[in-house]
Amino acid sequence: MAADSLPVFKTPHSHAHGLSHAHPHAHDHAHDHAHDHDHSHAHAHGHNHAHAHSHSYDFVAAAHARKGHPPAPLLQTAVRYVRSILQNQETRKVFFFLLLNLSFTVVEFVYGWFTNSLGLTADAIHMLFDSTAIICSLVASVITKREADEHYTYGFGRVETMTGFVNAILLVYASLGIIWEAAERFYAPDIKETGTLLVVSILGFLVNLGMFLHVLSDTLGSVGVIISSILILLFDWGWTDPLCSVFIAVLTIYTTWPLLRDSGNTLLQRIPAELDNSIASISRQIQLVEGVASFSHPHIWELNQGHLVATVKIQARPAADEQKIRMGVAAVFKEAGIRDITVQVDRDVISSY
Repeated sequence: MAADSLPVFKTPHSHAHGLSHAHPHAHDHAHDHAHDHDHSHAHAHGHNHAHAHSHSYDFVAAAHARKGHPPAPLLQTAVRYVRSILQNQETRKVFFFLLLNLSFTVVEFVYGWFTNSLGLTADAIHMLFDSTAIICSLVASVITKREADEHYTYGFGRVETMTGFVNAILLVYASLGIIWEAAERFYAPDIKETGTLLVVSILGFLVNLGMFLHVLSDTLGSVGVIISSILILLFDWGWTDPLCSVFIAVLTIYTTWPLLRDSGNTLLQRIPAELDNSIASISRQIQLVEGVASFSHPHIWELNQGHLVATVKIQARPAADEQKIRMGVAAVFKEAGIRDITVQVDRDVISSY
C-alpha cells in the first residue's frame, strides 16, 4: 500500500542518536529492541535506567504539523482507506469478495424471512459476521501502519486483535440466540416456499465455495441448508430446518473459539502460549548470568502478532558490571524469540523492592 494514501503520522527517524537525562534517583533500566531499523536511546537516571529501543517519535513536530491540518471528514477518510486497500493486490481480492459476500448476505436475510427458514437466517448471520471480520481486518491493515505517537506510544498493532475479539464475542452471542430460537421451532416448524429456499441455499453454497479455504464453516453451513431444504421438499421434514440452524450455530462457535481465546489472552497480556514450557528455563538462565544476585518474576506478553515484550528487574551483586548483566539477560530473552526487552538493574534492595 502506498504510504501517501494512508492517514499516518510522519515520524523523523535517525539511525543513531543518544539522549541523556539526569534525575536524582539511583537504578538501572535497559531496553533492548531489535527491529529492522535501529534506534537507541540512553537514559541515565539517578537509579540508572539504560534504554535502547527502536520506537522514535518527534512529538513536538507532530503536534505542530497537526495544528495546521484539521482531521479529514469521515467520508474523505473512508475513501482514502478504500483507495489504500485497493492498491494492494491481496487486500483488493479480499475487498471484492467482501462486496459479493455482503450482497448475498442481504439475499439470504430476505429469503430467510420470506421462507421462515431459521437455517437460512443462521447462515446469513454467519456470513454477516464473516463480512464484518473482513471489514475490520481491512481497516486494521491500514491503521496498524500508522506510526506511534505521544498518546499511543506502542503504535496501533493491537487494533486487529481488538476488532477480532469484539467480532468473535458478537458472533458467539448471535449463535447462542439461533440455538435458543431453534429449540422453540423443533416442535412447530413452519417452512414456506421450499423450492425458493433450495435455490437460495445452493447459490449461497456457490458464493462460499469461491473462498472455500477462507470460509470453510460458511461453506459447510450452506451444505447443511441445502440438505435440509431437500429433506423438507421431499419428505416435509420441517424439523430439519431448526436442526440445520443448530448445526450452523455450533459450527460457528467451534470455529470462532480459537480467535476468541487467542485475542482474549493477548488483551489480558498472558504469557504467549509458545513460551509456556520455556519460562522456567528462562528464569534459570537469568540466574546464571554473571553478577545476578536475584530478580523479579519476568513479565512477558504479546503486544500484537509476533511482537513479544519482556521486562524484568535484576538485583545485582556488589561490584558487578551492570552493563554485562543487562546484555546477558537480554541475550536470554532474545534466545527465546523476544526482541522488545527491558532490564532494570538495581543495587539497593531496600529502595528497589
